[in-house]
Amino acid sequence: MNYSEHSFRPSDFLITSLEVGRCMGYPDKEIPVIILEQIEETKRELLNKVDIRGGYGISDCVAIKSTTLEIDNIEFNTKKIISRSLNRATSVAVFVCTIGETVSNWTRELVKNDAVKGYIADVSASLMTEKVAARIQHEIMDFATSSLSCLISNRYSPGYCGWPVSDQHQLFSLLPDNFCGIKLNEAALMHPIKSVSGIIGIGKDISVLPYPCNICSIKDCIMSLSK
Repeated sequence: MNYSEHSFRPSDFLITSLEVGRCMGYPDKEIPVIILEQIEETKRELLNKVDIRGGYGISDCVAIKSTTLEIDNIEFNTKKIISRSLNRATSVAVFVCTIGETVSNWTRELVKNDAVKGYIADVSASLMTEKVAARIQHEIMDFATSSLSCLISNRYSPGYCGWPVSDQHQLFSLLPDNFCGIKLNEAALMHPIKSVSGIIGIGKDISVLPYPCNICSIKDCIMSLSK
C-alpha cells in the first residue's frame, strides 16, 4: 500500500454561522443574535487552535462479500449497507484526518467555564473535521480519476451503518504508526478526538450515492444535523 500524507491551512476549511446554527438545532433565520455573536467569535478563535493533517493509502488487494470487506487479507465486518455500496470496487482507499489535539483541550476548558460557548466550539470543530474529511475524499477522487481512470464511492467510517467501531483496530493496522499524528486507544477511540477515519471504494463502475441517513442508527451525526 502506498501512502500520501498532507498538512493543510485552516483558511481552507472555513465554516459558516448557519452551519453551526443548524447543528445546534436552529432554523436558518431564527438563530438568536447573542448566539450568532458567540458563533462568530468562536469561529475566529478556532482557526488559531487547529493543526490540520490528513492522508490515505490505497490497496488493490480487496475482496467484497455481502456483509464483509477484506483489505490486504484483513477482514472488516462492514455489514450490508457498506458492502453493497462497495461491491463494484476494485481497490479501496483507507484514510484518516484530524484538526489536532490543541482544539480538543480548548473545547474541554471552554465547557468548564462557559457551557454554551464550549458547545459552540465543539460543534464548530466537528464541522471543520468533516470538511477536512471531504477534502481528503476529493483528493482521493482526483487521484482515482487522473491516475487510475476510475470513480469513487462515498466515504464510510467505523461506527456508521452498523460497522462496528472495534474495527478501527484493523483499519489502523493498515496505516503507518502515528500516521497524521493520530493514535488509537484500546477502546478503538482516536486521539486527537477531532479525527475521522474510514474507507472509500475505487472502481470504474462505482459512484457516490445519497447517504442512507434514514436507516442509519446514529441520529446525532454531524453530517445529518448540518443538512
